[in-house]
Amino acid sequence: MQSTTTNSIRWTTADLTIFDGDRANRYEI
Repeated sequence: MQSTTTNSIRWTTADLTIFDGDRANRYEI
């Protein structure tokens, strides 16, 4: 895992979609 200092800013829409979906699945009860 690289330093998220610059990596977190260069997120693609695919990454955001996967992350958002994962967050929804994790916190959706």
